Amino acid sequence: MMPQVDSGALGVLLKSRGLHMSRSKYQRPEVYPWKGKSGEKFWKAEWRQYIEGRPKPKHRAVTWPCAKYTKAAAQAECDKLVREETSGPARPDGSMTVTEFWTKVFYPVRYARIGLNSRLTYDAAWRHHIQPVIGKLELQYVTKNSVEQMLDGMATAGMSASTLRMSLAITKAVLAEAHECDYIAKNPARKATLPRCNPQQDTRSLTEVEVCRLLEKTEGRDRLWWRIMVLTGLRISEMLALTKEDVLPIGLRISKSALHGQASTTKNKKIRIVPLAPELRKDIEQWAEPVDSGLLFPTEIGRMFWRQSETVEAFIKHGRDLAGIPDLTPRMCRTTFATLWSGDPSDVQGILGHHNLKLTMDVYRKPVSDRQQATVQDLEARFSGKVVPMKRRA
Repeated sequence: MMPQVDSGALGVLLKSRGLHMSRSKYQRPEVYPWKGKSGEKFWKAEWRQYIEGRPKPKHRAVTWPCAKYTKAAAQAECDKLVREETSGPARPDGSMTVTEFWTKVFYPVRYARIGLNSRLTYDAAWRHHIQPVIGKLELQYVTKNSVEQMLDGMATAGMSASTLRMSLAITKAVLAEAHECDYIAKNPARKATLPRCNPQQDTRSLTEVEVCRLLEKTEGRDRLWWRIMVLTGLRISEMLALTKEDVLPIGLRISKSALHGQASTTKNKKIRIVPLAPELRKDIEQWAEPVDSGLLFPTEIGRMFWRQSETVEAFIKHGRDLAGIPDLTPRMCRTTFATLWSGDPSDVQGILGHHNLKLTMDVYRKPVSDRQQATVQDLEARFSGKVVPMKRRA
């Protein structure tokens, strides 16, 4: 004999169970007649849309005018729309904050696609400039105005154009990804512009007198480091990553740079050969001979130096004090090499590893007053009828 089932208790059980069922359950709402405020007749359908990060489903309602759709046609359109909106995982939600989106969606994917130097740049821009201002905002409430207010605050704080430009580029990338993933309808930062701000600090070049004084006052490894940077245009991180095997018959092979004491790629991820003057080559080879490590300039325990280490900072400060150049930096040596180069401009571009000549000439090659004076004198001589040989422009 079949046991009797209490229909009332079964209904309560099923209702309770239904409240805890998966949100992606099947829905097929039926269209029904509905009249608008204007009196026009429509077919209307209602259903639930489950959105990621929102505890309650969103109510959805769509209408189709009876004058253009039969009930069957409206039902077909309704079924198609519901399938698109309810199939697959829960839909993204614009109520997610910018910080949540950065942490859960954007940065985990971007992290695997960028190099270590870029990661450090992203982290610094996000932590210091972007997150404190718009990190707590919901994606749907980020506006062009809020992005530009963030940039205005940075400009007021005295930050350079390059810092603002990088922060804006990262913000645009974050919001573009949110747009592509349907968290927001459009990218509010797409047309954001930079405010007036401090220009990027221009690194001057050393004069010939300053270079001579620097090399006369320093000695040992310090002098060799300054000579390498001035006579090759190497970045200090590239010099610290040099190995004995990088000293080739045709010059120095630059294939790595030092980053936090570890070998990383060069800035443009390319390998280049830098020519060596005979005396500099001789000094490098003499230095390398007693060194046990494969590195050309290892630490006391045989590891690679890094730019922010106490030893490197002390080396720079010692050079400033001895040579009497308070603003001396390793970057000045690179600028000095480009400025005092008298050969073909394309050659210095290749030695410095720049992707185009414009960068070399606009950023690194500085005007020299003696060179300008000599050019003016040559022009005057030509205009006065004197025969002066034309010089090849360097």
